[in-house]
Amino acid sequence: MPDPTPSPDEKPAVVIKAVNLLYLSVALSVVNFLLASYLSLPQVDLFVPSILFLFGLAFFIWQIHYIDLGCNWARILFLVLFLLSIPIWIISLFRMYRLSFVLDVISLAKFTIDVLALTLLFGCHARPWFVWVKTDASATSEEANRKS
Repeated sequence: MPDPTPSPDEKPAVVIKAVNLLYLSVALSVVNFLLASYLSLPQVDLFVPSILFLFGLAFFIWQIHYIDLGCNWARILFLVLFLLSIPIWIISLFRMYRLSFVLDVISLAKFTIDVLALTLLFGCHARPWFVWVKTDASATSEEANRKS
């Protein structure tokens, strides 16, 4: 039976799937924000929420990029921020999104996708690759420090 763990040189398929799920989560966030903005347009000034959303979106994409590169800290940061966001998500699901059932469904889909991505990123097939990338990067920087 072949070993399901790829060599440290190649990115595991579960990491690729997790990153793709996270980009799908980004797309759902954009759709959710645009739909919520459209539905609340007459009542709310959207300038500040739009700026905050764009900064948050940029940060999320930056974080996904570093997860894709194999940075273990980005994977852990995503887990911590996800766990911290759960109470906010629950409150928003029951209070803020009374605008539309569709917003609740999109929010639930995004939450589910994030949970699936985290499961893949912290699974037994992904962990060795993140550790290897981290130790390889440390060894490379140590060699560069010795040469200078």
